[in-house]
Amino acid sequence: RTGVVTDNGGVILDVHHLDLTDPLAMELRLNQIAGIISHGIFAQRGADIFFIAHSDGVQKTIK
Repeated sequence: RTGVVTDNGGVILDVHHLDLTDPLAMELRLNQIAGIISHGIFAQRGADIFFIAHSDGVQKTIK
């Protein structure tokens, strides 16, 4: 997305090909950068529900 701005004037950036070999460290680093309002890395809190797609349907696992 280019030129996407939130209601409060924040710029939305989509980042591709980000090295996430250590997602917890990346999340902690992003949280330390002034000006970053939010991000989509949720490594500090694990998932409650997992959806895994297979050729014969979707498997849902609740933690």
